[in-house]
Amino acid sequence: MRNIASRYVHSGLSVIPIRADGSKAPAVGAWARYASSAPDAGTLADWFAPSNAVGIAIVCGRVSGNLAVIDIESDAAWKKWYGRVREELGADALDALPIVSTPKGGRHIYCRIEETWVAGGVLARDEKKRVLIEVRGQGHYVLAPGCPSACHPLNLPYSLMQGDICAFAPISSAMFASLCALARELTEYVPAENVYAAPTSSAATGTRPGSDYNRRAQWSDILTPHGWTVDRTSGETTYWVRPGKTAGVSATTGRCKSECGGDLLYVFSSNAHPFEADTAYDKFGAYARLEHAGEMANAAKQLAEEGFGELATRPTLLPLISGSTANVPPDPSFMAVSNTPPDGRIFWWMSELKAIEANEKWLWDGFISRGGITLLSALWKSGKSTLLAHLIRAFGGEEPQFLGRDIKPSRVLYISEEDATIWADRRDTLELGDHIGLITRPFQGRSTTAIWRDWLGSVLIACEEHQFDLVVLDTLSKMWPVRDENNAGQVEEALMPLWALCKSGAAVLIVHHTRKSEGGNFTSARGSGGLSAFCETLIDFGRDSDGSPGSTRRMLRSAGRYRETPANWQIELDRASGEYRYVGNGCDDEVAEIAAHDAAMEAAILAALPSSPDDAVSIRAIRRAVPAWVRKERQQAYMTELCTRRQAICVDGKYYRVSGVVPVDPP
Repeated sequence: MRNIASRYVHSGLSVIPIRADGSKAPAVGAWARYASSAPDAGTLADWFAPSNAVGIAIVCGRVSGNLAVIDIESDAAWKKWYGRVREELGADALDALPIVSTPKGGRHIYCRIEETWVAGGVLARDEKKRVLIEVRGQGHYVLAPGCPSACHPLNLPYSLMQGDICAFAPISSAMFASLCALARELTEYVPAENVYAAPTSSAATGTRPGSDYNRRAQWSDILTPHGWTVDRTSGETTYWVRPGKTAGVSATTGRCKSECGGDLLYVFSSNAHPFEADTAYDKFGAYARLEHAGEMANAAKQLAEEGFGELATRPTLLPLISGSTANVPPDPSFMAVSNTPPDGRIFWWMSELKAIEANEKWLWDGFISRGGITLLSALWKSGKSTLLAHLIRAFGGEEPQFLGRDIKPSRVLYISEEDATIWADRRDTLELGDHIGLITRPFQGRSTTAIWRDWLGSVLIACEEHQFDLVVLDTLSKMWPVRDENNAGQVEEALMPLWALCKSGAAVLIVHHTRKSEGGNFTSARGSGGLSAFCETLIDFGRDSDGSPGSTRRMLRSAGRYRETPANWQIELDRASGEYRYVGNGCDDEVAEIAAHDAAMEAAILAALPSSPDDAVSIRAIRRAVPAWVRKERQQAYMTELCTRRQAICVDGKYYRVSGVVPVDPP
């Protein structure tokens, strides 16, 4: 095995050892470091010593010469894809590439790309959502020929069918893109969030124009006028070529399925404007993109004028933004709460403005303001659902304070991603009352901008009819139409309709997940900073600095536009009573506690480090040597800090204490 590993490494490939237990898992911790630099001879000798029963995997990406492996899961998928490759790219298209047969009958196609490395990802799924073909790229590895059969759960080997993995020429990025495009042709399933489809609404009692259009229209009538041509038809699948291209398939109809149902156009070309790659469209969605620049409201209005759809009896929805909702007349009462400046003016003089009295401004003092938007950011499974359940119970008015802050009796409309049965259990446990209205899982798939605005109009009506004081969106990412959370334009477009709820006098509480990595200065909320900038009050909810296992202490770190908002608010869940209680503001005490805790951790780690580079130890050895109370997930960060301060040195992943640095006893 050592000779095989050496040959791979000498040919420019990085490798790692694999457990020979059927798990296909690395036999070395922190293997990702070998995605940036290949192991040296000494490391190879240690890994693949004759006494070690291990297999071998090749690391993909830049470290292995921009290696990407097309991973085909089954022999059936291989035959379909290889047939298309021969048709489109020629019978010899794969002759120069190494091909490995996998234990499940699939294939690994090894490609080195001339220009750049690529990330991995799924190229095609079958109608049961199972992966058919994917790319293993940067950050991935593949088990390689030479692996013992015991490395795979089927106890079968990887066999080289063609070529030499250690010596093959690179291909162009254009050629690699063509191979991937032919794989995407096999797609039979697309997740609902990647489907651009006609809006649906349970409030309608008739047939929407878009739904009617989906039933009656033909793809040829939609695509052909815009320059799309049919390459061929096979069974129920039609293969389409985009405008400006004479050969090569750009999309399919009749093959792709989704939870949204219907016959979908699946586009896999990145040059098929106005369509997006790796996205599916129903007929109405495609029509809206081609004829109305994606404005579904305008598309629906035009189709209604052409006789599509049936009249529906439905509540009138107030337009949240002018022109955003089809067939909805403007309502002059829409801005009634904020009123209109007198004398036909579009502005207010400063002397005309009226401040909100302090006893009317806050629903929950310092955190949730009437007419304002509060963003609560937290990691999943951190206890935020428990906090929110206790908070909305407190709005029932039985107690004048919640967690040491005044709270006003209020009606709450809670919009949740959780199932109603979960809330039924929560209601019975916490005795939640009918001051709370609940909407669960309002969308079956990813909403569109038009659906989102339309639905928020219904929420506004509910707030006015039932006098809700607070609307909770938990969590926002499961509801809004944003596809790219890092796109500030998409984020702000989705948030602006919330102003209508604020102008009605309601408060809005947005619940959002934080990034996996911590962010300072209220930058932890996942996605664009436009979300945080849009809100009046920001709350970061997380574990207290204590970090001890099983701790129920949490910290609310807050900032905002109001001076009443506390910077830190420390709370704790009492296990015996099941109630949250206020602990303190966590300011000076917390800073001192954090500093002491950090000093204790660093002292414990330094004490575990040898003073000689000859005795340097790995992070795994350090974890075994330090006391159990030193948090494992933070040890790497502390080691980095010690190295930055030149108190410790890292060489080839092993650490030792700098000469002259004397460890102190941990506090």
